Amino acid sequence: MKDRSRPRLIVVMGLGFAVLLAIGVIAQAATQTLFARELTPLFGDAQDGTAIGNVTPGTPVQSAETSSGRTSITMDGWAQQGGDTVIYTAVGQRIVLATLTQAGLAHRQILDTARDAYGNTWNHVQVTGFADSGEFVPDVNVVWTAAHQLYSTRCSACHALHATTDFTANQWPGILQTMEKNAALDPQQSALITQYLQTHARAP
Repeated sequence: MKDRSRPRLIVVMGLGFAVLLAIGVIAQAATQTLFARELTPLFGDAQDGTAIGNVTPGTPVQSAETSSGRTSITMDGWAQQGGDTVIYTAVGQRIVLATLTQAGLAHRQILDTARDAYGNTWNHVQVTGFADSGEFVPDVNVVWTAAHQLYSTRCSACHALHATTDFTANQWPGILQTMEKNAALDPQQSALITQYLQTHARAP
């Protein structure tokens, strides 16, 4: 007597694999790279109104839309030991991706460690949280265009406009501190211009 169960089993297994594959494709499609438009509050969950930090303009995040109007986001960066609440783009490169509160450290996972040229220890970290959906855009050039317009308008009133490559990324924040008052920049504007200048700065 022929065993008729095997073809059915193969079909069922094939359908199961197809379903799993489809789920994987949907999950992958639901996650995308977005960029913060401005200084954006980061929250610990989709409902709580207490911020656990801020994401800086232009920071890339992996996001997945939620039904609450907040986006689930994940970002990677580096934090120097002893200054764990500040997340930078790279070891020794002090372009800030995000700043966390002490409560926000619970949403940070250490992936790896490294040392810089001065012997300082840095942690490669991944931060997860939630942010308002409207605060992110798919094209980072939208952020940098707005930043360039603001920089050109506010920072050319007193002197000739510096090129972004006049200074390194680590030099720009100190230089801007002397200009913030004269240019009447609020914290949002200062963060936007700082990130723009650092991201397009001269290589160290």
